[in-house]
Amino acid sequence: DPETAAYARNLGIAYLHTGQDEEAVYHLCYATEMTPDHAEWHCDLGRALSAGGKHAEALAEYQAALALDASQGNYHYGVGHALYHLDEHVQALEALSQAVVLAPSHADAQNQMGVVYEALGEIKKARDKYLLACALDPDQAVYYHNLGAVQSQLEETGPALETLQHAIQLDPDYGGAYSQQGQVYEQMGAYEDALVAYQKALELEPDVGEHTLRVGAVCQKLNHNDRALELLRAAQATIPHDPRVHFHLGLTYAGQGDLAKALSAHRQQHFDESRKLCQRFLRKHSDHK
Repeated sequence: DPETAAYARNLGIAYLHTGQDEEAVYHLCYATEMTPDHAEWHCDLGRALSAGGKHAEALAEYQAALALDASQGNYHYGVGHALYHLDEHVQALEALSQAVVLAPSHADAQNQMGVVYEALGEIKKARDKYLLACALDPDQAVYYHNLGAVQSQLEETGPALETLQHAIQLDPDYGGAYSQQGQVYEQMGAYEDALVAYQKALELEPDVGEHTLRVGAVCQKLNHNDRALELLRAAQATIPHDPRVHFHLGLTYAGQGDLAKALSAHRQQHFDESRKLCQRFLRKHSDHK
């Protein structure tokens, strides 16, 4: 019966699985309003809201699920995931810790704990959590991507490259893994190899400004200034307020001898850095009003 709450819930989940987040939210909202005492349905709605970037609303739904049934690790995971995106890292870690107590084999929760530890600057703890996530679910390329990223932060460049190559073997179309691989090569000073990896990431995900920026930045380091300028201007169109764009534009202009444009770009870099700090402060406080 299309009018029942169960039908709306099933339809909402179907929309969620196909990436239609707004439709999923609409139908799951209807389901939970009609039948508010189903904890799992609130969790489903939280997932749909989270997929659409509405993390404060998602948190409320996960908390509603917990109020109905606090024994499910997945609900604690949802709370932790939402709190992380709301920049409440310590509280996120508490919720995720409870999730893995209740469900020790919850690979996503272990991975998310790694993400939170990384945000807190506890890189070795992050590495341990990513390793555990990989062991629990070895088919998830994103876990190996995250592990490779922290291995590079710990200057374990050899293991990082091996880990990222495994991520690529699991998912050959994973642009983020190629980009992270490029960062490791760049860390090693192997700029030509970094360029190849970044170009592959850009080929797979041509609309991601981060990839365009990284290709342009490496071209600048290799003194391919004309190509660098072309790519950095393209990156500027997609991520106009990223201070790194103007930093590398400034270096490229300086390499071409245009010191006036170099100075202007570096001024814009500092302005964008200040803008990001203000936005982060305002977002954090507005989310908790």
